[in-house]
Amino acid sequence: MSGEFAVAVVGPPAAAQSAAAAVALALPRDPGGATALVLTFGADPPALAASGLALPAARRLAAHLASWDVPGAAAGRLVWAALSQDAPAAQARRAAAAAPGSCVLALCGARSDVGESLLALAAVVYIVGAEEDPACRLALDALRRDGARAAALELPPGLAATAARLGIGVSAGVRRALRGLT
Repeated sequence: MSGEFAVAVVGPPAAAQSAAAAVALALPRDPGGATALVLTFGADPPALAASGLALPAARRLAAHLASWDVPGAAAGRLVWAALSQDAPAAQARRAAAAAPGSCVLALCGARSDVGESLLALAAVVYIVGAEEDPACRLALDALRRDGARAAALELPPGLAATAARLGIGVSAGVRRALRGLT
């Protein structure tokens, strides 16, 4: 794992996207980093991402990414952008370099060779689920065998997940779960 990006989140599309949004909002902000970028691979960004609540900086970043053929939408403090199936690692690097704040990869759905190449770019990998879940445990064990810093992250419930996808808030539970690993 190279650590070119702070975090990758792996899981089913809706769960991975909600958790990635929550993580992006919870990560410490760099000076001038009012916006956070969530890059999705394996699924389109959530339809609710197009929000009238978007910060001007988020709208500018979304427009900048669109000029590079990385479709994005601003929502609150977040910018959602979908990586293409062609050269997603190069797109992800370029998009992250343009982002003034944190960048989180949401790897949605089944793992693939291309997805694995994206996982290798993350300093920390979260699997959406409970540590006690056998499928989650298998995924964590495999990642750790490959040298990844990996942990389980339970999906924020209902309203907290919606607030995260809209880029307007993150639950205290997610902030607690991230302590010590990111």
